[in-house]
Amino acid sequence: MRVIFLIFLSLLTSNVSASSSERFHFKECRYSIALSNDWRFSKKPSSKNNCELEVVNSNINASISISIGYKEYLILLSEQGFDYFNNEWVTVGRQGSKERAEKVTLKHWHGFKGIVASGCHNAKGYIGICSREILVLRESDIVDGNSLIVSSSFENSVDLTKVYNSIQPEY
Repeated sequence: MRVIFLIFLSLLTSNVSASSSERFHFKECRYSIALSNDWRFSKKPSSKNNCELEVVNSNINASISISIGYKEYLILLSEQGFDYFNNEWVTVGRQGSKERAEKVTLKHWHGFKGIVASGCHNAKGYIGICSREILVLRESDIVDGNSLIVSSSFENSVDLTKVYNSIQPEY
């Protein structure tokens, strides 16, 4: 009986630690994010790198990049490949690709999410066309608050909404 209880306890604690997350605060960049232990920083945001955050998760082959949008919201949308075309928002990518964009409402943000095809590079150079999920968001509670550009790539279909919802404004 004791062995079964110890096995159950170890399973319970391993599940808790796998799903636990830590909040990282970047006050000078005016946002924070909660990440589980699976995510590793490849670039931490600071005022020196325009507040760009990059994290990778090797377990699901995913990466997320977050940066502050220092321009007007509609300009940010356009620069990230969004366009209002034939009465709907779309993303426009390389070689004439076009995808329907989705209006998103997250815990602290709202905006648009879409897939953009762009050129991919590795250490050896250009490797072809890759798709990236792009979100251009602005704060839900403040008219002239922060805007964020979130770019994600992943090998398999994965839902990153939990990570996106953990991004909070910081003041």
